[in-house]
Amino acid sequence: MKQQLNVPSPIISIIVPIYNREKWLRNCLESISSQTFKDWECILVNDGSTDHSLKIAQEYAANDPRFIVFSQENQGVSAARNLGLDHAQGKWVTFVDSDDEIAPDYLEILHNLGEENNADIVYGSIMVYEKGNNRWSAILEDKVYDYQDEDFENNFKWRITGIIKLFRHSIIKKHNVRFDSRFRFGEDLIFTLEYYLHSQRFASSSKAIYKYISREESVTPLHDRLGDFESEIELYNKIVSFYELLRKRHPLTNKQLFYK
Repeated sequence: MKQQLNVPSPIISIIVPIYNREKWLRNCLESISSQTFKDWECILVNDGSTDHSLKIAQEYAANDPRFIVFSQENQGVSAARNLGLDHAQGKWVTFVDSDDEIAPDYLEILHNLGEENNADIVYGSIMVYEKGNNRWSAILEDKVYDYQDEDFENNFKWRITGIIKLFRHSIIKKHNVRFDSRFRFGEDLIFTLEYYLHSQRFASSSKAIYKYISREESVTPLHDRLGDFESEIELYNKIVSFYELLRKRHPLTNKQLFYK
């Protein structure tokens, strides 16, 4: 099901997968509505929610044509993100989780950094909020560099997550980069590693512009996330295969670094 409103040729496509997030979805969508950079579309993919998430998404779409709603039976976050990619029109793509929030200048900072430096991936920094008002941040350097100069020692794990960054849509389309819906976790790592291997130039910002909120209600117990043993081995082998390709691309990098 699709809500038939769109903005012609937006510069940035924001993809938000949604599953039973009515408690926090408004805060997420308000943070998107409040962006200082205005030329965007936000693709909201309702992944079979059984609460009022779809209704909230439709309310925002009714009031702002930049919000576009798709709905599907529950298939998981990877399938939801892939559906968003199938319909994205922007030059750039970014993913936002439906229980997180972004700073008002999130899009402006990342877009300017990407365009001014002809980057293929643009990274932002993150503020993490945990239970009990504990918070901490992962701050990247203000840096522009080519793939030969990648620093795997410092915050690489944050630069390789699926969120807090802009991807060039042309690279995604050219190489048909998609999330692997066979896996219940690690899917964003696989997506970003595959995209990374097709990228030449990178830029990062030290500004903490993504608010990641760790919620007990949104954490699936590990035993529910794990699949059968064969699937877990397949996931492990796929990740290792990407790391091996990274090692070939960066032959001077310590091999053991990839397996920490």
